Amino acid sequence: MRFYAAGGCGEHGRSCFLTEGREYSILVDCGEGLGKAGARPLLTGEQIRRIRYCFLTHSHKDHTGALDWLYENGFQGRVYLSEETRDQIGLNREHVHLLRAEDGPGGVKRLDHALTVTHGRSGHCPGSFWFLLQFEGKQLFFSGDYCESSPVYRCDSVSGFWGDLAVMDCAYGDREEDGTELIGKIRKKLEAAIRQKKVLLLPAPALGRGADLLLTALEYGDETEVFGDRRLTDGMKALFSRPQWLKEGAVLQKERKWGKLEDWNGEGGILLLSDPQLEREESRLFAERVREMGGEILFTGHVYEGTWGDRLRKEGKAGFLRYPVHMNRREAEAVRERNSFRKTVLTHCPHEIPAGEGVCSLKTGEWTEI
Repeated sequence: MRFYAAGGCGEHGRSCFLTEGREYSILVDCGEGLGKAGARPLLTGEQIRRIRYCFLTHSHKDHTGALDWLYENGFQGRVYLSEETRDQIGLNREHVHLLRAEDGPGGVKRLDHALTVTHGRSGHCPGSFWFLLQFEGKQLFFSGDYCESSPVYRCDSVSGFWGDLAVMDCAYGDREEDGTELIGKIRKKLEAAIRQKKVLLLPAPALGRGADLLLTALEYGDETEVFGDRRLTDGMKALFSRPQWLKEGAVLQKERKWGKLEDWNGEGGILLLSDPQLEREESRLFAERVREMGGEILFTGHVYEGTWGDRLRKEGKAGFLRYPVHMNRREAEAVRERNSFRKTVLTHCPHEIPAGEGVCSLKTGEWTEI
């Protein structure tokens, strides 16, 4: 059996992982690249036609954005994902099968004589799963984007598993701060803006980090106004209707109120805009308005090279503080220590991860034997 990194190794984006068995292949995620990374996974038509099952960890474009391309190039297999992921990406095709959060992580689902799947919530966004696949006698773990420190999303902690291969999120590489420390820095930035009565604009995805940031900002609702755009507001309404994805403390914040971004009157406050790279023209105009008023723009997640957000950062017109939605090397090692994985491939990091004991240094386009 062989594992192939079709994307996502040594780069941030186009996560796509192929495992070739004797009878057929399985695929986990099919993302597109942003910035300078190649847009499509490195898969041939022959490889695609051999895929019988595709598992999607969550809806973000760097994990699902090349799915239409996969179909166009001959994929005719079955797709397994959460209902939330299906709805978020608008997947309306035959042979789409739903996995429920309530059925993991203890349940094992047999798909055929050669393949079973166990899944659990990964703590990244609504609908995000990790997968434990038993395929032709081998055990394979795929973390998806994994975060145990989110104050909002539930994570079914990965512990006590064994596997021949683990494909594990390590987007933050060798950065020292863990999730708790990073959240603390974000809080200090919010508190400083509130003291100074400044406007702070936070571009963020509506699903995932956007909900984390909104609920964190609402904790300061007695001291400042908080505004979110329509897409973020609609996403929060949908999220609160599915509490199985939320930690108890986050569910309790359902009653807190925030304003609509279109009603913002220009006064000091925390503004959340669901356009993490500021790609839309209206978002750019809004960001310029904030800057002209003396406000700040703060990016909290990966800013892809070549985007308008990247230009603002390089020109010193926007700041950056990372909000944790992934793991660093130390956190990934802690997960490895709680489990028994014979070989591990660390992914999602924009630079090559050095090999170590049990860690395979793999680049996009390379194979490893399982």
